[in-house]
Amino acid sequence: MSWSRDAVVRLGVMTPTVASQNFANLETFSRLLASSPRPALIWYGTDGERVELSGKVTENWIAKSANLFVDELDATHGDSIRLAATQHWRSIVAALGALRAGCVIDPETDRPTFWLGFDIDERADQAEVAVVMDRAALATRYGHGTDDWPDDAIDYCAEIRSFGDLFDPIDAVPGSHGIGLATTDGQATAVTLSEWLEEVAAWCDRASELGEETDGVVVVPSDEPLDLDMLARSCGIMATGKAVVLVQYPAVRHRLPQAARQYLDGWFAHSTAPPPPELGVHLVPCRSIHGQSMLPALPAALQLGKDRAGGLLAAFCCPTPPDPAWELLYGEDAAQLLL
Repeated sequence: MSWSRDAVVRLGVMTPTVASQNFANLETFSRLLASSPRPALIWYGTDGERVELSGKVTENWIAKSANLFVDELDATHGDSIRLAATQHWRSIVAALGALRAGCVIDPETDRPTFWLGFDIDERADQAEVAVVMDRAALATRYGHGTDDWPDDAIDYCAEIRSFGDLFDPIDAVPGSHGIGLATTDGQATAVTLSEWLEEVAAWCDRASELGEETDGVVVVPSDEPLDLDMLARSCGIMATGKAVVLVQYPAVRHRLPQAARQYLDGWFAHSTAPPPPELGVHLVPCRSIHGQSMLPALPAALQLGKDRAGGLLAAFCCPTPPDPAWELLYGEDAAQLLL
C-alpha cells in the first residue's frame, strides 16, 4: 500500500481514557460523539488550510450527510455505495452518514446505487447517483469542471449545508444489517453493523492502552479508497482520543538525542533490551492488517506553518514498514515536520 503526500488528518481528543466501549448501534456512537465539545477531527490541507471539528460538529456533518442520502437521494437500507474517495475530513463524515442511512459499502458491485468520490471515474457512470466532493477544506461547491459528470450527479459541497444537522431515523439501522466488507485475519469478509461496531470498540481499547499523555492521532491517508477498516479506526480513535504516528526512523534519526539514537539503533539491530526510563521511549502496540507489532515511540509534535499539534507519540519503523499493509506512515518529506 502506498501513502499519500496530499494532506494530514488528525483525529483526536474526545474523552479521557475510558473503559471498553460497547456501541449498540450507530445512534449510540453518534450520541457519544455529539456529547463532546472538544476537537474530534482536524484536517490540514496541502496549502496550510486547517479545519477543526469538535465531536459535536463532526456529528452534525455526519447527520447532514445522512439527511442528504435519505431526504434528497431516497436512500433505503441495503442500497449499495462505492467509496472512491481517499481519507479526508469530508469523505469520513459523508461515508459515516451513508452508513447511518443504511447503505452498504460495496467495493465490488458493478452497478452501485451511489458513488462517492472526489474525481469522476468509470464507476461513477455506472452508479444511479454520483455524489461528487471537492478536496478544498472549506469548499462550498465543486471547484473544477463538471463536463464529465454523469447526468444525475450531485455536488455534495453545494447541497450539504441545506440539510439539518440532526438525524432522527424512523428505523435505525439494526445490528444484523450487513454493511459491507471488512478485513478479518487478512481476508475481506462480509460484516454486519454489530460486528463492525465491535471493531470500533476494539480500536477504542487499543487506543486507550497508549496512556493519558497521548491525546491525538496523525494519519497520513493512503492512496487507497476509504473503507470500513479505515472508518472503524477513525471512529474508535474519535471515541477515545489516543493515537500513534508511524515514522520512518532513518528520516528523523539525526534529529534525535544521542542516547535515543543509540537505543533505537540497537532496537532495529534486533536488541530486545527494554528502554531505560530516562529516555522517555515507549513501546506501543501498532496494528497492520496482518496483526500486531510492538514499536518504539517518543513524544512528538506536528507543526504545519503556525499550527502545532502536540501530545502525540511518534512510533518508528525501519527502514520500511514491516509489510506493505501499514496504514499510518510518514514518508521522509512529512517526517521533517516532526520532533
